Amino acid sequence: MLDEFLILVGEVFEKRFFDMPAGQIIGGALIIIAFLAVRRIFANTVIFYLTKFTESTATELDGEFLDALKGPLKFIPIVLGVFFFTQWFELSPGASGFFLTVVKTLIAFVLFWAAYNILAPLSTVLEKILSKITQKSETLFAEEFTLLIIKALRIAVTIVGFIIILSQWGINVLPLLGGLGILGMAVGFGAQDSIANIFGGIKILLDGQFRRGDWIKTPDIEGTVFEIGIATTKVREFDKAVTSIPNKRMSESTIKNYSRMTNRRVKLTIGVEYSSTANQLENIVDRIREYLQYNPAIAQPGTDPVVQMVHLVNFGASSIDISLYYYTKTTNWVEWRRIVHENILEFKRIVEREGAAFAFPSQSIYLESTPSELKSVQDVERLESNNDAPQTGRKSGDENGDGGEG
Repeated sequence: MLDEFLILVGEVFEKRFFDMPAGQIIGGALIIIAFLAVRRIFANTVIFYLTKFTESTATELDGEFLDALKGPLKFIPIVLGVFFFTQWFELSPGASGFFLTVVKTLIAFVLFWAAYNILAPLSTVLEKILSKITQKSETLFAEEFTLLIIKALRIAVTIVGFIIILSQWGINVLPLLGGLGILGMAVGFGAQDSIANIFGGIKILLDGQFRRGDWIKTPDIEGTVFEIGIATTKVREFDKAVTSIPNKRMSESTIKNYSRMTNRRVKLTIGVEYSSTANQLENIVDRIREYLQYNPAIAQPGTDPVVQMVHLVNFGASSIDISLYYYTKTTNWVEWRRIVHENILEFKRIVEREGAAFAFPSQSIYLESTPSELKSVQDVERLESNNDAPQTGRKSGDENGDGGEG
């Protein structure tokens, strides 16, 4: 009974499908299933022991490298499964070469996938090296320059990996690009701007014109630098919109970097009435100078590279002008506005304490003679009402019939 069953099983395995024994097809399927089942066990086991190793080290960098390699490690059993699957079958030379190329393609894919992922933790290493080479104040430069290099390397890894994978299938990309002729020249000319933008980004970082987070102003835009990329610099304007500017144009523009201010300037003009006496004006100027001199929020000429000036500067159309020119210690815009707010209130108190008043634009009209009937406001209103009243004592020529044409 058992012998007959085994004979039937043997007949099934000997039956051929697609010119291959059924036994080989079933065995190949079992190989794929087995490696798919082992894939998770293999990856989890390897990652578990590697994680234990990284936890015992003093640095966290090896943990970052391990996280970057988790994806490629989990893919390795699939590559092995495809390889053993192809070795299991007795394939023709053509089919064997095809599956061998598939295996090589998968190996190349895993290697370049790992290389691409490793660039993330590698950026940490590169940033630390650049930070040691440059000054501590240039830490942001090291970070931005590292990001630029890593982006370029990722593009390079992607392109090289793509070329190598195509070469596994007999496609030689380099002669293909060289044989494009006129199209290749057109692409080359079109790429000039891209290359110029890349070098423009490097120039921006090396020159240190601005850094990420700086408040800058160019002839075209004003805002905070959001990102310095490979080809463009992104600036967030004060309406919160993000504008991208090509690095080539950015590197050639005149840039005012407000974030590099050592102090922030205040320029004010106080207009005092002409009725103020010379003593009052002198006292106002002296009190303002004293207030600025002893204000801890105001930069002083003796300790900071600034000037501080409070002077009478002009006989204006409606006022005697006092010019105030000084700097705050802070460069923060919100804090600066708060300080100026307090200063203006104190300047008003000083003027009021001295018995003077602020001037405002006004005009004085002098009449050489006054008509006798303009005795009072009531007289003016009565005169205007009389002028506006209808004339009833005389009719017009039209109403009499004398004004029309004969």
